[in-house]
Amino acid sequence: MFKRCFLYFVPLCLLASHQLLQKFNLSSSFLRSYLDDFLVVPAAIGLWLFVAQLFKAKTDPIDLWIAAISGIFFFSLLFEVILPAYLQTTTRDYWDLLAYSTGAFSYLLLLEFTPKPKRA
Repeated sequence: MFKRCFLYFVPLCLLASHQLLQKFNLSSSFLRSYLDDFLVVPAAIGLWLFVAQLFKAKTDPIDLWIAAISGIFFFSLLFEVILPAYLQTTTRDYWDLLAYSTGAFSYLLLLEFTPKPKRA
């Protein structure tokens, strides 16, 4: 169980670490552009899985795929459509869609190939 729970927080910790590095200008322009987008959907899925596990909810693999696709859709709509329309400080970058998708699906594959805890 610890290994799976640890995996839930890895993307969130990486995302927070990268934000801290950016604050001190210790990140490359490529990472500033795409690493957060790559990690945001896995961080959201990890938090959702952790909360589901706290309440002992059983998560089916189809739930993970629905969560991933919903996360990709939500972050794409918010950051690539809505915010650029209303804020001049944000821009549309359709490569972000690839980063959201790649991050979500690679995280699902990582969860899929991680050994699952044995049921009693």
